[in-house]
Amino acid sequence: MTRIYLFGKECVVHNPSPGTIPFLSKVHSRFKVESVQPSPGFSPRFMNLYKEDVFLDQPLFELNEEELTGIYLRKRSISDNVNSEYKYSRLNVLHALSLSEMSHCRLCGWECGINRFSGEKGKCGLGNQAFASPPFIHIAEESVINPAVVTNFGGCSLRCMYCIESKRWNPENQTPMDPKLFWEEFERLRIGSTPINTLEFTNPTESLPAIIGLLIQAPYSVNFPLVMNCHSYGSQAFYDFAGQITDVWLPDLRYGNDRCAKELSGVDNYMKYAKVGLDAMIQQDSKIIVRILVLPGHVSCCHEPATELLSQYKDKVWVSVLDQYVPEHEAHLDPNLKRRPTKEEIEAVNSMVEKYSLQNILRDSKDFWRL
Repeated sequence: MTRIYLFGKECVVHNPSPGTIPFLSKVHSRFKVESVQPSPGFSPRFMNLYKEDVFLDQPLFELNEEELTGIYLRKRSISDNVNSEYKYSRLNVLHALSLSEMSHCRLCGWECGINRFSGEKGKCGLGNQAFASPPFIHIAEESVINPAVVTNFGGCSLRCMYCIESKRWNPENQTPMDPKLFWEEFERLRIGSTPINTLEFTNPTESLPAIIGLLIQAPYSVNFPLVMNCHSYGSQAFYDFAGQITDVWLPDLRYGNDRCAKELSGVDNYMKYAKVGLDAMIQQDSKIIVRILVLPGHVSCCHEPATELLSQYKDKVWVSVLDQYVPEHEAHLDPNLKRRPTKEEIEAVNSMVEKYSLQNILRDSKDFWRL
């Protein structure tokens, strides 16, 4: 949902939709919807899996995790016996594998190991259902993924004291995701007047099995890159599964040390899992845009070491410095977070990106889909 914040003469728009274009054009005279498209004929990874047939002599649900893994890892996952009674897609097999993970869930950095099917809930607050907002068109993402059809998932392993979507933490206040309704709304958006560039899932880590299940029901006409907008606190298991379907990674790298991550987001070992994620994304040969939301008062302690860390991956990642932080939720309790970042702080982070020779997606995106 679009929200508008006013700070003196400064205006910040959260989740701008096509309906806000007239307003944004008045507020920012040079505003325009920028978009860099992938090459014609692009086919998303999940759709490629969707079109690969798997023939089995027994139903998927009768197979154990080891058997499912063996089937999925075959070169083309096609049985020699095409006359077998059961036919699935390779995406179905990936879905079954991801569901098996929920019986001992270790999708996020907490690695709780709980059985979400039995009603247990971990740090994210989720059981065996997923909760998501209706899809909407976002017109101010990075140009290479803009405009994006975005869906925000509920439940989260982090408890950021400045979270702008904190109401989504508690699944009990939300409606379970309905795949049929999702794709009906997606189709309505797709045939509208605003061209769509990508399909983006925000906060997908804890809800990944449901996302794969949702993609199984996608119309064949869905040929948009799939963007995973995640919080960088996922486990190796999450990246192993999600990497099979992700075309563009969009991780947030908020911190540069564990102390600030603990104080502001309540998580342990943040830097360990941030690096696990970066290493996994690089190995998957996906496009990667690392977002750095400029947090007031955290330039030297967080953004400096974060950009230094990214310098280890500089030829493989693009960086996006975000200046739209607004003090939400409990940010007023922190002397730094209760204000907007200054122009000097934002410029300092951009200078760090240049200092470490990182690719700035906001300034140079022409080669993104070619490389």
